[in-house]
Amino acid sequence: MSYVTTAQMEILEKLLKNHTDLDEFVDLAENQVNDIAEARGVSVGDIKTDPVHYKITRYAQCYAIGMALVSYGKVNNNSKRGYSEKYHDYYKEKIDTLEDQLTYQIFVGGVNSPLDRARVSNCWRG
Repeated sequence: MSYVTTAQMEILEKLLKNHTDLDEFVDLAENQVNDIAEARGVSVGDIKTDPVHYKITRYAQCYAIGMALVSYGKVNNNSKRGYSEKYHDYYKEKIDTLEDQLTYQIFVGGVNSPLDRARVSNCWRG
């Protein structure tokens, strides 16, 4: 399944200056999304892919970028804290936040619209 494509990874190409193969990190991200879905009780075949929920795509993008930055940082083992580490910290925070938001409903496409909800402020029983 394709949750994110290398075409959506332009920022990664700019950060790494075409230093690495993006397909490897896109595959890692897709495997990670599948693992999270299974942990939430969703089989891979039940994930709604037409269209893919934007949080799934965003998570996959952040995960691919974060893993690529870790890899790039290991290749360029500098003693100074470089841009790749700073960007990795930023994406690590995004990954953690988005992972918490990926729910069963998001994977299967059962997220209700906020318009479907009702607010009851005063409810009395007689």
